[in-house]
Amino acid sequence: MSPVATPETLAGMGVHLADAALRLVPGSRLDAIAFSCTSGLVAIGPERVHKTLAAARPGIPIVTPIEAAAQGLCALGVRRLSLLVPYHAEAANLVAGYFEDAGFALDRCSTFDLDGDLQMNRLSPAALKQGARRAMHPDSDGLFISCTGLRTCGIVADLEAELGVPVVTSNQAMSWECLVHAGCEDLARGEGRLFSVLPA
Repeated sequence: MSPVATPETLAGMGVHLADAALRLVPGSRLDAIAFSCTSGLVAIGPERVHKTLAAARPGIPIVTPIEAAAQGLCALGVRRLSLLVPYHAEAANLVAGYFEDAGFALDRCSTFDLDGDLQMNRLSPAALKQGARRAMHPDSDGLFISCTGLRTCGIVADLEAELGVPVVTSNQAMSWECLVHAGCEDLARGEGRLFSVLPA
């Protein structure tokens, strides 16, 4: 990955998808393959990601954070959405546009305006919580925190209690859908309201 996340550098990951999928435990059965880049999925294009991975590893369900998040938010009854993203404006707009195209009313998109993973990975849980509070629009009935590079584990339940709405994150949504494909019957151990529902 490029040190700076732009629509162009994110889309550039597309050329590596097939080779990466072939390296995942070659010859072994997998319950799912997750492409774990939220904005990258939109930049490359969902259809291309699914087609490329399915050609490389046929018959395996493909999970992406943003598609899983949209499913989860719908299952939780969220229609009006606030977003918290770490990216610069162009990459932030990719994520915002995806949710608008998926039928969500987008009330606010807040960003930390960071270059890429080197900065995004260093955001503390405290900074993420503060950003989430600022991102949450009073009319929204849900919050999505975008980017698999953010350390959101351990803050979701606290934010849901404080904000009073479902909070879904990239890693949480991706894990949720992967666990369902893997036949995990004990989703209740996952953090947040998302783990109380199943994908449609």
